[in-house]
Amino acid sequence: MHPLPEDRVPRPVLGNIHLKKAVKNDGDDDEDYIFKIFLKRKPKTLGAVQIMIAIVTLGSGVLLTLSPPSLVMVTRIPFGTSLMFLISGALSIAVERFRPILQICVWINIVSFICARIGIIIYSVDLLFWNSYTTSTALNVSTAEIKGLLCALAVLEMCITAALLQSRFKTSSTTE
Repeated sequence: MHPLPEDRVPRPVLGNIHLKKAVKNDGDDDEDYIFKIFLKRKPKTLGAVQIMIAIVTLGSGVLLTLSPPSLVMVTRIPFGTSLMFLISGALSIAVERFRPILQICVWINIVSFICARIGIIIYSVDLLFWNSYTTSTALNVSTAEIKGLLCALAVLEMCITAALLQSRFKTSSTTE
């Protein structure tokens, strides 16, 4: 068995994401290094997923406006989180072409992460009392299912923004 040349050695793969460490060259400044690590997280793909989550969240929020009033609709959390997910997804896609918006993208992703956490809390509290809105069992079950979907999407959004932000904070703490 012949060993493979260095450039032909298969790298560990998780889905389509290649797992390899970014190595800081001596010629790179800290900002270039952070930008390269950010791009290794595939912000374009994760941004597209963030936009899809925003669209589904917005559609589900519209469906909930047809149901009896609840904490979710009083706070309008599906519309606020949907807007933040859409903006952070668009910026995550745009950061590959327009490097100066990296800092803005990071801050918007932080706000998106916070909105997702608030959404999870509000959806969870609302689901605890989902059967107290109306006497129609079918309506109660369907609104609970929509709120469960929204809660799951908020968890997914929180994981995506955490993945995008993880390398940024890890590298900035080591460079300071």
